[in-house]
Amino acid sequence: MGPVATMKGAHAMHLRAILAMIIAGASPAAYGQGQGLAVAGPVDPVHGFPQFYRDKAGRSLQPCLDIDAPGDPCGIADFRRIVFPATFPGRFVYWRATTRIRGLGGNTSNRADLAIALEGAFAPPGGVADGKQIVVARWRIRAPRGLLALATYTVTHPFGVKTVVADATGAIDVADEQGCTDAPPACDFKRVLTATDIGPFLTWDSARPSPPPGFIGDPDIEHTVTGSPLGTNVFRIDGPNAGGPNRNSIETNLFTVTGKISAGEH
Repeated sequence: MGPVATMKGAHAMHLRAILAMIIAGASPAAYGQGQGLAVAGPVDPVHGFPQFYRDKAGRSLQPCLDIDAPGDPCGIADFRRIVFPATFPGRFVYWRATTRIRGLGGNTSNRADLAIALEGAFAPPGGVADGKQIVVARWRIRAPRGLLALATYTVTHPFGVKTVVADATGAIDVADEQGCTDAPPACDFKRVLTATDIGPFLTWDSARPSPPPGFIGDPDIEHTVTGSPLGTNVFRIDGPNAGGPNRNSIETNLFTVTGKISAGEH
């Protein structure tokens, strides 16, 4: 993030660099079966990013930069008035969902994390600067330990299914970025619409509590979600001893979700 705003806790788990992928096949078709997005809104003349992104279910989300909302539902710390470029964050989200499986391999200290997001950022090197605006759909699956070395696992998530192979230490670390990853030339903000397998945006479902008014979730509260085009509103790992000895499946249906509804939808 820039000098003013920093993402809290698990929301900092995205790395800017594209990490080495160990997805079987490594072809675009292997990434997932989500719908992609429908519309990139007009560019905001103040900060140079699209005013919203709309998914194919008709949900529009604007940059989550609200530092005044009670409870910090944008997950931004170090509150100050945001002014471009002086105090504008180096990274922000239009939408993000994260989740954690606990007890991977039958050990309560082991976990697997999934993070999927649509983010605005600035191309390196340097920080916040006009002409360097980019929008990237990012996802990452990370399990530092707990799986069988070199074993093959199937990961089911809301936007598809991935086949991954644990490394020699029993770890998985798989990531990808889709959309604009560099500038100049100036980012074509529409590129991400068809480049990504994200879509539609996951939101909290109708179970209590309800999200803060004007938002689709809260990054500090785990909650069941809706929106998977495949009906798989879960994060699941299937494969040898994934849940412990002779337990070859483990999953969670609890996610943290960040997203601010576009002003035109209130």
